[in-house]
Order: sequence, then C-alpha cells, then structure tokens
Amino acid sequence: MQPWLTNFEIDTGKRKFKPYDPNVGKEIAASLRPSLGNQIPSDPEAIAKAIGYGWWKHDVKAAGELMEKAGYKKVGGKWVGKDGKPFTVELTVENNARSVMTRAGDMIVQNWKAAGVDAKTTVVPNPFENAFRPGTFEAGIGWSIETWGGHPDLSFFLLSWHSKFVSPAGQPQPERNWQRWKNPELDQIIESVQKIGFDDPKGVELGLQFMKLMVREMPIIPLMSYNVETSMDDTYWTGYPSIKDPYTNPVPNWANSRYMMERIKPRQ
Repeated sequence: MQPWLTNFEIDTGKRKFKPYDPNVGKEIAASLRPSLGNQIPSDPEAIAKAIGYGWWKHDVKAAGELMEKAGYKKVGGKWVGKDGKPFTVELTVENNARSVMTRAGDMIVQNWKAAGVDAKTTVVPNPFENAFRPGTFEAGIGWSIETWGGHPDLSFFLLSWHSKFVSPAGQPQPERNWQRWKNPELDQIIESVQKIGFDDPKGVELGLQFMKLMVREMPIIPLMSYNVETSMDDTYWTGYPSIKDPYTNPVPNWANSRYMMERIKPRQ
C-alpha cells in the first residue's frame, strides 16, 4: 500500500497536494514514549511495523480548498453553502456500546468545529439497525469491515459492496456498504475476485486496485485498527493461532474461525 499512497495526489482546484504524511507514525511513537517507555520502539523500521508507516496529513488549508471547490465559502469563520445557510454535519455514534468509536466521533466533531463546520454528535442505540441499515444518517462512525481474517482474499468482505445489493434509502442495506456507494469499477473488481481461487496471488493485485479506488472516491475514511482480544487455553487443545503462526484471526464470532477449528488438536 505504501508506495502508491506516498505518490497519491489530490487536486483542490488551486493546487495539488499529497495527503499522506510518513511522519505520523513517528509522532505517535513520540507521544506514547513518555508513558510507555521502552515498550515503544525508537528504530524507524520498528515504529513503522508496530504503529504504521504514516497516515493522512492534518492539512486544514487543503481541506478549505476542497470545500471551496465544492461550492462552499467561509463567512465569519464559518462554512456556508451557496444558499448562505451554515454547512452542518450530524455524526451518528453508538454511545457506550463501543466507547472507543464514540470517543473518536467526539474528536472528529471537535476538529470539524475548529475548522468552521457546524457539527455535532448524535447518539443512536444500535446504529447499525436503527440508522446505518435504513440510511437515516448524515455521517456515522462504526464498524464496516468483515474479512476472512488475516488473508488477502477479499471475496467475503466485498460481497455486499456490489451495486446489485445497494438498497434505496429507507430500505435495509446489506452489511458493510452503509453509505450505498456504487461504482462500475468496484463491480468489476468484485466480480474478478469472485472468479479466482482463494490463494491466487492475483487477489493481492485486485485488493490494491480496490484500495486505490477507495482512496480516490473516499466513501469511507479508515481511522484505526480496532483491537479485539480473544482468550485461548491450550490445556486440552493445541494448535491455536499465535504470533509465530498467525494463520487466521481467532475471533470466535467471525467466519474465519472455521479455519482455526480445522487446525486445533486434542492434547491427549
């Protein structure tokens, strides 16, 4: 992902800029080191492996140029539309059900407000059923990824992203594509993935095509990896995934757990 993302450019209409900042991982490491000490690596390669090679720049100027390109203008420090009305954004969060996401939503709204956007968070219990699926939301933060678990094949994740599964607003939308994004190029990628074998190397190439399309179109904005902990006791069974042999993601409620069930063996 890194080489093409490093060279990726966005045209604001006034200038082209690169939204990728390779120093973000180093900055995160520096902010964590005072509290976590030697647990945080100092070697650049180790930081890149543990925290990431970089992320999006915090570029308020570029964001403003994109707003202007879309027809908005800033009046008295606030963004307004062509009709002169304030540009507003309501961000749906799910409160304590997944508090990490809710905190992130609050931080996003704070950044929007600081940039002149009239934004607020709205708590919706179980937003997946009560907001995201029926499409009764403006913007939302929540889980939208389901994979085989640690494998590059995207057939399961991309299945419901095909345009034939997009529902009109008000009708239930299948999982993951909450924003009802349609794109002929996306359909072509999905159909190509479905025609190749599970371990075909072409799956990686198609996955990169999907990632590039996502960055250009930006139907979702990936923020973070969400940590999920799973306990595995090898008193009676062995062969669970480990750091040395991470053959699958051992989350019990994910479909990829079936691959773990085939590998574990009774100790006696």
